Amino acid sequence: MMNSENCYIRDISDKNPLLNILYSRINTSDQLLQFIKKKIRSRSKQITMILDLDGTLIDNFPRQMVILQQHLQPHFPHLPWVQITQKINQNKHCLYSIMEVISEFVADKITFEEINAQFLKSFLSEQYLHHDQIIPGAKKFLQQLYRLNVEIIFLTGRPAFLMTKGTLKTLQKIIPPFERFTGKLIMKPNEDDADHKFKIEVMDEILSDHKNSYILYVDNEGSICNQISQEFTEILVWHYLSTQSNNEEFNGRKLTRWKLI
Repeated sequence: MMNSENCYIRDISDKNPLLNILYSRINTSDQLLQFIKKKIRSRSKQITMILDLDGTLIDNFPRQMVILQQHLQPHFPHLPWVQITQKINQNKHCLYSIMEVISEFVADKITFEEINAQFLKSFLSEQYLHHDQIIPGAKKFLQQLYRLNVEIIFLTGRPAFLMTKGTLKTLQKIIPPFERFTGKLIMKPNEDDADHKFKIEVMDEILSDHKNSYILYVDNEGSICNQISQEFTEILVWHYLSTQSNNEEFNGRKLTRWKLI
């Protein structure tokens, strides 16, 4: 979804006073980039940046709206789609999923579960991925990382067997020069695995393979940021303030926007 500076931005400092002093001012991509440059100048370690996709770099709200128009409306014509669409558009900057609004207009639990199943089937597929858009400023930030030779790893909870081809096409379209990209795209091998469990397992592997790297991680899910920062104190974690599935607060470093000055 689109990043909103009005929905979830909070000013809660790191519980660790020392970390608060070191990192509390890093809350925009400009400041994060300067932090990375400083580490590069020290020439002590390689920088590895791990980035989530949906809600962090990619806005999938346009994809959701196309699914609503092309798939849900024809299959469930009895619903008041004019009112639903109007409310979605009024609240789009704060919505994690359009299903949050649709649920308000469907009283029958069985019907809602059927609609939700149809939505997820389309959402977790290749068909509509080309409607995704990059969040403003993220492309320029990534290009800066390329120029600095920062290793980039995209880590996403998208299921690999359903969405790999479409995700690669999307990245090639919205993140030039992705065709020259030498990093990794890591996707969830099992659709039923919880995202946080999958990401923690991957982080453990990355740490084993990157013993001489500063590892930085950015995710829009506060719950995942909390678990990773608790499990791996050597990883520097930033919570990108966007929509998220459960609105859990992360008591650590924040990123408010990608736009570079």
